[in-house]
Formats: sequence, structure tokens, C-alpha cells
Amino acid sequence: MTVRYENIHLHAKVGQAASAQFRQWLDQNGIAYINLDYADPLDDLRALSTWYRDDNDDPIIFTNSPVLTYDRVVWEADDGSDKYVKSWYATESSDLPSDFTTLAEQVS
Repeated sequence: MTVRYENIHLHAKVGQAASAQFRQWLDQNGIAYINLDYADPLDDLRALSTWYRDDNDDPIIFTNSPVLTYDRVVWEADDGSDKYVKSWYATESSDLPSDFTTLAEQVS
């Protein structure tokens, strides 16, 4: 069971409609995130392509922005001293888990 979603980063392209739409969705849902805008996101996408693997253990190659990266905290010690985190990604808001808006860190 997911405790919360944290370390949310939007890897986006300046002036791209899809990036603007994802940013707007995050803002409308009050989700705290770090916006990483790139005029040319190619180097960023290459780096992201080393982070995730598919079911065959092959790298997932990102060729276009936006990409939202986040950590899913699935367990945390009561005193906060330890936790188990799984890194995930989404390329559009519809790819996110149904509980994302309620369990993601909110803008304070």
C-alpha cells in the first residue's frame, strides 16, 4: 500500500503544449513538484532513459517530453528513520495511479 508520492519532478520542454498541459494539471491539483524546463531536453531524456527498465530488463527510452518522475513510498518506519521507496514515471497525467492526487505532496 502506498504511503505517499514524493520527489516529484516534471522534465519538460519550454514552449511545448504537452508540457504546459501537464504543468497545468499538477497546478490545478495542488501538487508540489519541481519543474525542470529545457529548451532542448535531449540530454535530460537520455539521462532519464538510464533510470527505468521494462519487464524484460531493457531500458525504457524516452524520446519526448514531458516526463514526470516521482517516488512511491510504500513503507515508512513510524519514527521516519527508514522507508522503502520505488521510483516511477509518467508521460501524461492519465498514466498516474488513481490515488496520486490524494497521496502526492501538496503545495503548502
